[in-house]
Amino acid sequence: MIGLGALVGQAVSRTVFARAGANLTRKLRRQLFETFLTQELGFFDMPGNALGVLSSRLATDAEGVSAMVSEAWGEIAALIS
Repeated sequence: MIGLGALVGQAVSRTVFARAGANLTRKLRRQLFETFLTQELGFFDMPGNALGVLSSRLATDAEGVSAMVSEAWGEIAALIS
């Protein structure tokens, strides 16, 4: 019974942290995209702000945050409990 309870608890914990990571990723991407849209045209002429760099940043930075939330915080919660 204890093992079954631990299995269900782990499944619920992983699901909750995965959903939190996905929601945070969506929110972060939306905020970054809205910030990009409000920039002046000169911002996009700078070498570090090319279209490919910015779209790559939207993909990789948000995924890094999602991984931190879903994996790292999930592991910390598992260690505490």
